[in-house]
Amino acid sequence: MTDKPIFLARKEEAKKIAAELQMDALHRLESIVHGRNAEDLFTAVLFQLSLPSWIGPPSEVKHGTVPAKLELLAFHLYPRFGSGEGSLRVTFLDVARCSQALEDLFEAGWLLPNLENLEEPFILSEIRRNAEVVRGSAYPEQTATRIIEVQGAFDGWFQKRLGVGPKRAQEIVWAIVRAQERNSDRILTNEAPPQTDEA
Repeated sequence: MTDKPIFLARKEEAKKIAAELQMDALHRLESIVHGRNAEDLFTAVLFQLSLPSWIGPPSEVKHGTVPAKLELLAFHLYPRFGSGEGSLRVTFLDVARCSQALEDLFEAGWLLPNLENLEEPFILSEIRRNAEVVRGSAYPEQTATRIIEVQGAFDGWFQKRLGVGPKRAQEIVWAIVRAQERNSDRILTNEAPPQTDEA
């Protein structure tokens, strides 16, 4: 049987370490974004985390927590969006440092609540952990609808900053998908491509 005082002392030690890791990660994140454009930093980290490794396809093990990590990063950087501060250019080193700080922040944030609830039944802790981290998949049509519903309200802001808003961007993506499907159909049926007039 586990010696309860030793177990509780180790639990308290682990909580202390996790809390220190969380504070250190927050300080590192703060120092990275200081003087830099928060939106540029967020976008760079988003691309770095979202793109699969060139070694192989994305896997649930390596990329399953990416949406939750991006939500956490957005939570901490969003208050600085549109502030106009930040003249320093975001570098590869900034992105790497930010990704590591985010990883530590995520791990500590996941660990601390679990150390609080060590005596709860295993099935409950698994359900809670999955609810905090796992994001459901969606059909492309559902994703497009969600983008329009959520980000569509900021279409003008995106248009001004990027030259294209979410509504137009998803129309472009759908046009590309349809063109790829037509080309794939032609290849599979050995159909000749349509003739074009070249001037």
